[in-house]
Amino acid sequence: MQVEIARAFLSSESADIAVSFDVSSESAQNLGLLPVPRLVVGGHRFSSGRGRLFRRLIAQPATAWRLIRFCRTHSIDVIYEVMDHPLQLVPRILARLFGIRVLTSVHDATRHSGDKSRFLDLVSRISLKATDGVMTYSVASAQELKAAGLAARVPVFDTVLGARGSSNQALNAREPKNATFTVGFFGRIEAYKGIARLAGAIVLLRERGFPVRLSLYGRGRLTALERTLLGQARAGVNSGWVADEDIPGVIDSFDILALPYDDASQSGVIGLALTSGIPIVATPVGGLREQVLDSGGGVLARGMSVEDFADAIEGLISDPALYQSLSERGIEAAHSSYSWDRVSSDILSATRLLAKAPRQ
Repeated sequence: MQVEIARAFLSSESADIAVSFDVSSESAQNLGLLPVPRLVVGGHRFSSGRGRLFRRLIAQPATAWRLIRFCRTHSIDVIYEVMDHPLQLVPRILARLFGIRVLTSVHDATRHSGDKSRFLDLVSRISLKATDGVMTYSVASAQELKAAGLAARVPVFDTVLGARGSSNQALNAREPKNATFTVGFFGRIEAYKGIARLAGAIVLLRERGFPVRLSLYGRGRLTALERTLLGQARAGVNSGWVADEDIPGVIDSFDILALPYDDASQSGVIGLALTSGIPIVATPVGGLREQVLDSGGGVLARGMSVEDFADAIEGLISDPALYQSLSERGIEAAHSSYSWDRVSSDILSATRLLAKAPRQ
């Protein structure tokens, strides 16, 4: 995501940018290739998660001071944090003390069902008090953030999650590859992702006589019920890690992308589907409703039941004209309203407002 935003800024030449990143991050190699000033942090010798966390904690003061010197050297007015993290709190506070504005992005206004943590909620509240503005990646998240009173003293902006570019970027509407439709799920397996709902829908569609198969790619622990239903659905379950370079191929192997979530702020997988022209079926929750309807690249289930989700998939299988229309509109959105150029433009507008606004 940081790479895509930086590339969009570079292509538009709308602002002078610099990047900072942890050397151990997945995008470190690509960020290091960008022709911009960069501040690289991390590089800790501890291999365990706890060891890295401890090392980063004690390195906070030094890291924060390096950030201040970097910002001064390169005349940086505003820092945009692509993702909010508790370890960014000390550098953020110090940056603001030195007159540098900070725009913090928030992906999830509240934690997903089954993922509650009072401690992390408290840290988030404290963190959002030490910023000059907040950017969300959906209107739904912005509204939820305001309703929860988590950003009462700072302006809240919103943009979208851009459609990831890839070598498989479609130019024309696609058609199903085979007579049997492949319904795909991609992403981390979490309690709120609704795997049981999806597997149950596939079982129901098979009972109705529709030629469908389920292909699931994701890391995480499946419940006993989910494993049972996936077995009944005769699903292909791929639980290994998928490298970044292999993700476009996985998404392109689907005929339909399924998002059967119980709740969601937004989904980055939708951008991948839009790029490849793959129609989406999603539950009508949170930012999913917004992403699917605004992009025009998919349909929403009428409700949250297994039958509702099966009906939505059946609608695409039974209507080739609708399938093609959704594919066309998704591709168009990937190049316009859901492009990274749009995201970088929204971020630039927000940072310019913050740079001119009186300090809080």
